[in-house]
Amino acid sequence: ITSGTDREYIDIISNNRPPTKICREYDEIMKDTYGICIYQEQLMKLCVAFGFTYEESYAIKKACGKKNEEEVSMYVDKFKNLIKQKGYGLDIQNKLVNILLNSASYSFNKSHAICYAILVYESAWLKKHYNTIFMANLLTNMYENKNKDNVHNIVEACKKNGINFIPVDINKSDWEFKQCGEKTIRIGFCAIPMIGKRAAE
Repeated sequence: ITSGTDREYIDIISNNRPPTKICREYDEIMKDTYGICIYQEQLMKLCVAFGFTYEESYAIKKACGKKNEEEVSMYVDKFKNLIKQKGYGLDIQNKLVNILLNSASYSFNKSHAICYAILVYESAWLKKHYNTIFMANLLTNMYENKNKDNVHNIVEACKKNGINFIPVDINKSDWEFKQCGEKTIRIGFCAIPMIGKRAAE
């Protein structure tokens, strides 16, 4: 993340620095994420807390979701005035405006972020504990989706982990890459150019 928020978050949960505190409204909304605005929903709450309408707050969230920094910047002057009306000085105004602008480059929809986090965690666990079959399925997926750019890197990672490949065999191969032994993958027909699934069957 270009804003450095990921590094800041890691430092806080590693007890290398205290959570970020800016002002009462901000601190209350961001308490679950250690004082860092991560989710688009948090940004909406922040905007409403300072006086934006729900409609405006949703428009800001939507612009952040599309990474439309130009559209988000249209709300800067109003945001500064609303913060000022709450009695906060220029320092806090600038901090909150920077958070608003940075959100256009990294903020996440919370439900999507949670789904992605679970998927990544489960994938990492499978890759660690069932590496051979995980890699076989990953290679099949690459060929079936015609995403061959990363195949070389995956094959190299397999070799680095001691996984060997055995060639296609008309009697033994399936359409998919498949695990044959603890550290062996048999290449599937999906890797052979000009052969479709029906022909392979």
